[in-house]
Amino acid sequence: EVFNKPSPAEKGDRRLTAVDEEITVCTAYTTKVKTFHTYKRSFTMEKYRKILERLEQLGVKVARGLSDEEFTKIEELYGFIFPRELRDFYSCGLPIGEYFPIWNDFSEENVKQIREMIKFPIKALRSDVENWFWLDSWGDQPESREEDLAVFDSIAERAPKMIPIYGHRYMPALDGAPVISTVGSDSIYYGYTLEKYLKYEFLGIKDGFVSGKVKKVPFWSNLIERR
Repeated sequence: EVFNKPSPAEKGDRRLTAVDEEITVCTAYTTKVKTFHTYKRSFTMEKYRKILERLEQLGVKVARGLSDEEFTKIEELYGFIFPRELRDFYSCGLPIGEYFPIWNDFSEENVKQIREMIKFPIKALRSDVENWFWLDSWGDQPESREEDLAVFDSIAERAPKMIPIYGHRYMPALDGAPVISTVGSDSIYYGYTLEKYLKYEFLGIKDGFVSGKVKKVPFWSNLIERR
C-alpha cells in the first residue's frame, strides 16, 4: 500500500490536470459568450443600417460612419465616452441635417455649437431652479436662490453627461441608458433603448418605445420620476 501511494509529483500532475480541465471549460464558456455577443451586436448593427437607409429615403443625408480615430478625438474633445449603442449606431452612419450634431466637423464654429448642445440640459434645468424648481432627492431646499443654485451646481456636476442625438433628445453617457427628451424640468423618457427611440422618432414605429424595464440613470431618472 505504501508503494501505491502517489508521489508528490504525481499529486501535482493530477492537480494541474484538474486545473487544465477547469481552464478548458471556462475557455469554452467564454468563447460561447463572446460568440453570442458578437452575433447580437451584428444583428443590432444591421437594424441600425436599416434605420439609416430609411432615413435616407425620407430625405435625411447620411454620411459615412465614424472611424475609431474620430471616436477617440470626439471623446477627448468633449469629455465623455460614447455609450456602446450610440457608438455602434454612429459606426454605421452619421445623419447630417438640422438638429443633428455633426460629430465629424471639427471646425471652431461647430465645436462651439456642439458644446452648447451638451451644456443645454443642465443649463435649462438650472434656469428652472432659479424659479424655485427643486427635487426631494437634492435634499432640503435652501431658503435663498443663491444657495439653491450653489447646491444644484454641486449635484449637477456629478450627473452623467448628456449626449445630443437630435434636437432636445439626448442619451446619457452610460451603456444601456434610455433616450431622454429634456427641456429643463420638462424631461421624459423618449425610448428605453436607442433602437426603440430611433424607430419611434424617425419611422413612427412605437413598438413599446417607453415600455419595459428602463435603466435608471443617476440624477436624470430622479428628475423624470420627480424623486
